[in-house]
Amino acid sequence: RKVKATARAIVQQVQSGGFVPEQTEVSFGIGGLPALTLELPTGEKFYIGGRIDRIDGCTIAGQDYYRISTTRPAAATSATPSFTTA
Repeated sequence: RKVKATARAIVQQVQSGGFVPEQTEVSFGIGGLPALTLELPTGEKFYIGGRIDRIDGCTIAGQDYYRISTTRPAAATSATPSFTTA
């Protein structure tokens, strides 16, 4: 059920065309938003940071959706993702 609901939501997002730019050049894990934290079954944590070129948002049926975009090829970006462990 969740897979079907997710698929329907994605289709609605694409069809609505209602995404609008919310933020640009957003850093995370490096002096901006918190890092993305992944914890392995061993308890080891990885912290991932970098820069998001653009965050678009829209609301469909009272639910907020966000689309993360990069507008430059990875080789052309000045900010590269960083990975640290704890």
